[in-house]
Amino acid sequence: MDWLEVLELIEYVGNRKWALTEEGKSAISEWLIISADVVEMKLTEDEELSILPPPMEIAELLSVLENNPTLHKKRNTYNIWSPSPNRIENLRTIVQYASERVSRVELFEFIESEFNLKASSVESMMPFLKADGLMEEVGRNIYIATTAAKAWCDSGSDLDFIRILHCHKRFVGEMILIAEKVITRNEIYAEASKYGINTEKARWIMGFLLEAGLLKETQYLHVKATQLGIRFANGLPLMPKEYAAQNEIDCVKQQTMK
Repeated sequence: MDWLEVLELIEYVGNRKWALTEEGKSAISEWLIISADVVEMKLTEDEELSILPPPMEIAELLSVLENNPTLHKKRNTYNIWSPSPNRIENLRTIVQYASERVSRVELFEFIESEFNLKASSVESMMPFLKADGLMEEVGRNIYIATTAAKAWCDSGSDLDFIRILHCHKRFVGEMILIAEKVITRNEIYAEASKYGINTEKARWIMGFLLEAGLLKETQYLHVKATQLGIRFANGLPLMPKEYAAQNEIDCVKQQTMK
């Protein structure tokens, strides 16, 4: 049975033929009909790359970083971990669960059950959730999602998650611009080290950027920023080059001292 028949817009008249019902005739004359030409019309570049502004709570994070560049030095280099696959969506699920105060026990039980994880895996996730501005401890073993993280869940935009991540962790927006032209993963990892980000952490950041459509894989072990990624990154407050250069000097000193 055809769905048009289910809606009583057409009726079977025999010999494998159908005809319009009175309801169908009314639909043809009254409904707004979109032609195939309109469906196939390509969006302009500006329409394709339209980026909605962040919610107020996330805009405030970006504004503080923009107005005080020295805060770039405080963007962390902590480990990252999230359940795979669909890591951004999985993080959103966790944050939504913690939209109201929740005990550590309840939170751990939810994450373990939802993603079939061991307690040790959840334990390793918590420093990342706190350091990257997604969750905060508001009492002894009591957690709640940050206002920025709640705003991200409300907007449903992966870009808002990347904005939060960028404000708290080094080499997020900066990675996008370094990949403005096709670049190998190893070259990105080398650049990440200048920001105090090791290869494993850089892989995680890259994974989030790929999921958000800000980077794309052009061939095996090669990536490139998308047009959306370039426009998005250019709207972020980025770490001044002199800070990155100082990070590189500090990393070399630390390696020499070992």
